[in-house]
Amino acid sequence: MILAGYRHAGYWRATPRVIPHIFLFNAFRIDFIGGGCMQIALNLVLNTTLLLSICILFNLFYQKLNSAQIRFRILGGLMLGIAGIAIVSIAIRLPSGAIFDTRSILLCVSGLFYGAIPTTIAALIIAVYRMNLGGPGMVMGIAVTLTSAGIGIAWRAVRKDPAKMRNIEYYLFGLVTHIIMLLCMLFLPRQDILPTLKSMILPLLAIYPLGTFAMCTIIDYERKHLLTEKLLSESEIRFQKVCEQAPIGIIVECADVVTYVNTAFANMLGMTKAQIMSTSWKTYTHPDDLDKDHTLYKSMLRGEIDRYDLVKRYIRSNGEPVRAHLFVAILNRVEAPGKSDYICIAQDISGEYAREIDLQESERKHRETSSFLSTLLDSIPDHIFYKDQNGGYLGANRAFELASGIRKERLLGKTDFELYNRETAEFFVEKDNQVLAQKQAVRSEETIVFPDGHRMITETLKTPFFNDDGELSGLIGISRDITDRKKKEKRSSTSAFTTS
Repeated sequence: MILAGYRHAGYWRATPRVIPHIFLFNAFRIDFIGGGCMQIALNLVLNTTLLLSICILFNLFYQKLNSAQIRFRILGGLMLGIAGIAIVSIAIRLPSGAIFDTRSILLCVSGLFYGAIPTTIAALIIAVYRMNLGGPGMVMGIAVTLTSAGIGIAWRAVRKDPAKMRNIEYYLFGLVTHIIMLLCMLFLPRQDILPTLKSMILPLLAIYPLGTFAMCTIIDYERKHLLTEKLLSESEIRFQKVCEQAPIGIIVECADVVTYVNTAFANMLGMTKAQIMSTSWKTYTHPDDLDKDHTLYKSMLRGEIDRYDLVKRYIRSNGEPVRAHLFVAILNRVEAPGKSDYICIAQDISGEYAREIDLQESERKHRETSSFLSTLLDSIPDHIFYKDQNGGYLGANRAFELASGIRKERLLGKTDFELYNRETAEFFVEKDNQVLAQKQAVRSEETIVFPDGHRMITETLKTPFFNDDGELSGLIGISRDITDRKKKEKRSSTSAFTTS
């Protein structure tokens, strides 16, 4: 219902008349006659409230559009222009012909938050509409429209990001805009300037900057809220993509009800996601591992532990067992027993387990082979030893230990110079270098003085050995004690000489 005011005995009267309205609600149109600052202030508040309602609806719609695209900016400008026309249509009209409404708030805030394109379009639409209304205040109205839009656009150009502005700056922004609005009253006929200023300056400066502040605060809050929603949505999408593309199985449950399962977990079990989400984990857990898993699971739900991990076996849909390393943790604990969300991360380690078993078996066979070779070497009466390329002893058999009086523990890693006298060591090293240089076996007779002082004559065969790549690794020596034989040969030689 629109009230057209008429002068009567110095107070306001209104006569109702029904007209259709663009926003489907009734509004008040009041013609001002005489004083009544409080009534003006009240109607300015009503006009500002209408503006804030429009602002909330428009901002929710506009922020969800891709405002970076020109077509959506143009669409936003058209919508703001229509909103401005609606606001002007219910404005306060003064006898001077001036029309007061909240289009200045709409346009300056639009320039600050939405930018030049939608604000310019809206300002032109409202200016054309105001020109069509005519009257003595037409020039002032057009000036207010254009300057309000220009201030908002210029402020945005200077501040770049209105979200960084503080609340006090929002208020100062509104105050500056409406001080300039008051200056636009100079475009009124000269005789109407002072009366209009006296009637409007107080309610205008008291209400409009606050209205600007409120509108800026609402838009800033909604933009931050929508940005937070967008970031949360993007974060959720990224999380889902990470979970879906993860090479390990991930499943989220609450009270034994599966709320999420990724592709890797379904592939590991050979089941569809729907089958997993309609089945309890106990049904596809190996019976021999169920008690252990269930005990830890109950402890976690009771709050005794927040997480646990174990190696368990699942049963695939084809009946084959699959071994997995399972990690289970509470996501958010609630007081209600068994109602906490928890996440299960399962990695298929069947291949690793099989390789570990193979490795253990290989190590066992290697130990058996090493033990057999060690026993074999120890059973040979000849002295056997082996060295690396630098002359360090790698090992020896039992016969070598007994002959030299050097235990294996002391022998390992030592060189001949650390074990024998200098003369003996130099002789050994000379023969070793000959073998390593020629990469061929060398046979020699050696007179050895062992660390305990006893002497022994040996017949020694030294042979190079190579690694899998054919590279020289060291040498193997086999020595036979020929001391007695040499003594016999000497006695025989001496006897034959005496006889002759």
